[in-house]
Amino acid sequence: MRKLVRLLLVAATIALAVTPSATPASGAPAPAAAKPAVGKDTGLKIDWAWIHFLPTVQSDHLTAYDTDHLSTVCYAWGDGNEYWDVVYDRTGLRTGYTPESYLTDNSFQPCSTVGQTAHVFQPVAWMHLHTDPTWEYQIVNPGDTIGVICSVYDNNLRWDLVVNHSQQQMVGFVDSSAVAANIPADC
Repeated sequence: MRKLVRLLLVAATIALAVTPSATPASGAPAPAAAKPAVGKDTGLKIDWAWIHFLPTVQSDHLTAYDTDHLSTVCYAWGDGNEYWDVVYDRTGLRTGYTPESYLTDNSFQPCSTVGQTAHVFQPVAWMHLHTDPTWEYQIVNPGDTIGVICSVYDNNLRWDLVVNHSQQQMVGFVDSSAVAANIPADC
């Protein structure tokens, strides 16, 4: 039943995405683009930055660029005795921690309190920094407490953006079919 509900929601989302928008009859400009569903808009003060699974330079990473559409999600204490923010990159469907000092705007929500409380119900789930199941992963165990923040559809899968509260606030995307949670809002 849960998969059927998810499929119906995905179909409705796709239908809305391909429905052409009409110009208002009054000739008034169309409404401004909606704010991000997750976090708040931010940018990079530098040309590019690595985004990591954990707030440390030793964890795996991807690159975000100053031209990407970024949102801050939450923060945690990390390397360099400074705060690191989780950023969600709407351009490349990526997420990860980067030092707050690299960002134009910071999050005001600690990662320890973010997301809908849930758990993984498969023997193991893989967490990725972007919505590519072939890329590097970290393991999320069934007993781990996770916070589900939002979800996105990509590569023929629905992905949940989660923070793993049991593993030092590790962040990433998990295939939503492995997560026991209510369907989260779209990212």
